[in-house]
Amino acid sequence: MARRFQISAQFEQVLWYGDGPQLVLLRMTDKSFVLAVAIDRVCENFAFFGAKISRNQLEEYLSNRFDLRYVLSNPDRNKWFQFSLTGETSRIRMQTVEFDRQMHDLFLPDQGVFAVDHTEEYSIATERSDYVVQRYLVDGRWDVGEFSRFHAQLSDLYAFLKSANTYQDVKTDLAQKRHIIESFLKPWQGGGSYLSFFKSISKQGGRNFQPELEAIKWASPGYMDIAGDKESFFDISIMINHYDDNKKEIDKEYDDLWGYLSSMKLLRMPRNNFDRNSDVAIFVDKYSREFSNKLNMIPYETLKSMAGNDPLVSAKILLSVHRRIKKMHKFFWEGRVAIEGLVIG
Repeated sequence: MARRFQISAQFEQVLWYGDGPQLVLLRMTDKSFVLAVAIDRVCENFAFFGAKISRNQLEEYLSNRFDLRYVLSNPDRNKWFQFSLTGETSRIRMQTVEFDRQMHDLFLPDQGVFAVDHTEEYSIATERSDYVVQRYLVDGRWDVGEFSRFHAQLSDLYAFLKSANTYQDVKTDLAQKRHIIESFLKPWQGGGSYLSFFKSISKQGGRNFQPELEAIKWASPGYMDIAGDKESFFDISIMINHYDDNKKEIDKEYDDLWGYLSSMKLLRMPRNNFDRNSDVAIFVDKYSREFSNKLNMIPYETLKSMAGNDPLVSAKILLSVHRRIKKMHKFFWEGRVAIEGLVIG
């Protein structure tokens, strides 16, 4: 039989009330919570079954990205608890439990119960400081895949710029800067993990590094409303506009850097196999610096610092960012995407 442990959490709030509390939230730490539903237990009033969830999971749930049944079935670190709300409720003593088929059938609510159905309002303080909704006007013919690709390219650039802005912020502590460096370096251990890179930096920053699709109108002319912080959206527009004005020179610098990495068989070389003190590293650094200056997004020294002072990682990041800028720019150039005040082509 699995051992059961006692653990405590701070009572936060009732989220759903109906003939007594039906859904409650407990706080374990600033980044860890317990979401719990009322259950029937013999000779016990106000019994609850709950799941440990991270701050990010709570934000996702409160944003109606998944229902209550899902979040209770997929807790953080597979931790489930049972407890009672009796007497003093400021500090709740919980007992860990194993989630078995019987609990699945007895305790989980039906599908389709979302945070929007709560009877009580609750909002969690987020790190988003300058939250806005950016409207991208769309026209012409689109398919579903193209909407998805545009949003993916935008999300990648947003996460990259948000990482850079956070790294350069004087208020960012050393621990967070180290997390950013780790997210920049880890995907390149095995060589050319371009997709993994953007997933890594987006995951490291949590929802604060991820723009959200607020609304979409499919018909042409239509729009995509995407929410996030104002500075990152502004930086993306600046990048698109700068590329439009200098695409010939920028594409040439891209070809020079890509060509050199290809000729030296560096495109898929794991970063741990790269000699950063070699003559090759000097040339990679030279081409990367020239390309970065042409892209004119963030200072090359900042990028290199985030990349652990590794010129090969810096080079691969620059190549991947350029490809996303170029693909996004094409939507604007074709006249299928527009932003008020931004003229492309």
